[in-house]
Amino acid sequence: MADSKGNSPSRRLHARFPCRIPVRIVQINHKNKLDAVLLNVGMGGALAAIEAQLEGDSVMLEFPKEHGGFYAEAVVTRHSGRDAKNPKLHLYGLTIRMHAGSPAENRFRALVDRVRTAVNTGPQVRRDYWSI
Repeated sequence: MADSKGNSPSRRLHARFPCRIPVRIVQINHKNKLDAVLLNVGMGGALAAIEAQLEGDSVMLEFPKEHGGFYAEAVVTRHSGRDAKNPKLHLYGLTIRMHAGSPAENRFRALVDRVRTAVNTGPQVRRDYWSI
């Protein structure tokens, strides 16, 4: 049901935050490693841009060392078609699956916190830098 402004409620349990995080996507059944970029991320999932079409619905995300150096299991929940700005890229909605309290979950939570903080305080950080 829409709110008083006509906005539909989000089906997401967790907020997503814009980012550009390079990852490798490992297709579980095919053992292929494909380069991708996460365009947004939250504790529940991410939106990935990738040049190839994914086959199957189970993937593993490999995060580089500069973003924590860990793996996260994910399920492809939707193929959102091609990116309007770059038609070579396919957009995929991913649901991240983490084991509560695992080292990977702690690293992923820290990554999401860094992205969230950068989104919410980015302009202030730049202003503070120039005021030094």
